[in-house]
Amino acid sequence: MDSVRRNNWSAGSNNIAQPHRLPEGYARRLVNLEPADGGTLELRPRFVKELDLTAPRALFALENRLVFAQGDSLWSHNTNTGQRSRIAIIAAAGDVAGAELNGRLHVRTLEDRLTFDGSVVAAWGADNPVLELRVVPGAFPAGIYKVAATVEAGGHESGADVMILSLPEGSGIHARSASGEPVSIYQSVANGATLYHVGDAREVLLIAPPAGNTRQLTTGGMIPMPIVSDFVTVGSMLVGCQGSYLYNTDPMRPHLVDRVKGFAQFPSPIALLAPVSTTALFVATENATYFMEGVGTDQVGMRPVADFGATAGTAVALPDKTVAWFSPYGQVIGFADGSLNQLNQGKYAPRQACEGAAGYIEHNGTKRVVTSLRESRPNSLAVGDSWSIEVTDERA
Repeated sequence: MDSVRRNNWSAGSNNIAQPHRLPEGYARRLVNLEPADGGTLELRPRFVKELDLTAPRALFALENRLVFAQGDSLWSHNTNTGQRSRIAIIAAAGDVAGAELNGRLHVRTLEDRLTFDGSVVAAWGADNPVLELRVVPGAFPAGIYKVAATVEAGGHESGADVMILSLPEGSGIHARSASGEPVSIYQSVANGATLYHVGDAREVLLIAPPAGNTRQLTTGGMIPMPIVSDFVTVGSMLVGCQGSYLYNTDPMRPHLVDRVKGFAQFPSPIALLAPVSTTALFVATENATYFMEGVGTDQVGMRPVADFGATAGTAVALPDKTVAWFSPYGQVIGFADGSLNQLNQGKYAPRQACEGAAGYIEHNGTKRVVTSLRESRPNSLAVGDSWSIEVTDERA
């Protein structure tokens, strides 16, 4: 058999075509090699171990730091100095989600809401306080009244649960903090929609309607970020998911989620969030991919863009303002208009996995998205072993 020399591998790997029918420029399989400009093959770049961890739960980047969760602790590792320090005690079990916004890492666990700016850990929002209300004699006109309370955490006012009372003529309201901690109390006039500040205390006796010239409640109906398994930054907002539910914080107020405008539900559990602009992102479930736009505005839209899902943990932003992630059909590029480009379609069927990790690297003039899959399995779309056989009739 004559040998055949090939020196053009610019197209990369192809495991869909039959092994003896590979198109020009393809290799059947590349191990520790990658195609370079000009069609030559080069060794993949080596890596250097930065951290040696035992069962880490999550890892996030913040400027020159790596912040990771291990056991019941949150640690900060300075990649310049190698210095490591424990920055917080967190819930010892459950998901740990994190995202950077405006130079601060926001972290959510089953029990904790924390922010870290590289030096100081602070509270990230607060639970809405609970008021105990009692009707007492007073000078209120008959009507419908609204009462709410807020607290302050990390320099921000919390959300508020607005309670509604129907009072007869000559009534008043005694409002008391259920926790015994000081709260800011707001109240409306009879049949009014706006709530006005009426006091900062553990309890307040309201026997006359507010004058209507104090500060107004602006966080009614809002809550802190619920428990989420993952979240990302979209413009000036944080967007998180848990199961099939998606939540986004109010623009410029990352400590508050609007119960109505900041909520969406999908047909099946969300596997991946991939932001592509300041108000748009791709949302991939187990079986489909959707494009959401207008997030944080009054014109939110959502449409399906693919009938396949994504591998959790593999989303990565690219320098050209697009976003990439891994799917059952290989690498996908998402654009700001909601369109997709399936780079491996018809060429390569990758191994399958429920989750993984990905990163963007530039090395020796070559740009790559590197994806690592966890507990992967073969893809049935790929061509496996093949044989050439000849059937003869030995009876002749």
